[in-house]
Amino acid sequence: MEDTFEKFVEEFIAQVIGEMDFSDITDEEKDQLRSLVRIRVDKNIMGLIVENLTEEQYKELSVKLEEKEWTDDEQQEIFAEAAHKIPEFEEELAEMFSKLKTELLEDAEQLKNMRE
Repeated sequence: MEDTFEKFVEEFIAQVIGEMDFSDITDEEKDQLRSLVRIRVDKNIMGLIVENLTEEQYKELSVKLEEKEWTDDEQQEIFAEAAHKIPEFEEELAEMFSKLKTELLEDAEQLKNMRE
């Protein structure tokens, strides 16, 4: 399932970047943009998970994350496990992606206006 979700996230990022319509940026700049969008997506997903956990679930998550230095993949797995405990998470996630897409496209428009 995580592979499917990862594919969805990558497709979301590609779609948003395509809609941003930065046709005049270099491949290097496009890679940097993709990284920045990915960071924002990841932060939003983690924030959504954390804000929807019960206090007890949040404490469990915090303790788990502080046990040792986890790799990024291991952290994603820990957050995925936490997400499975959240009722109606898929609906919350869909709403978060919709709002984030709007924000990212608005940010891109402001950036384009600043470059002109």
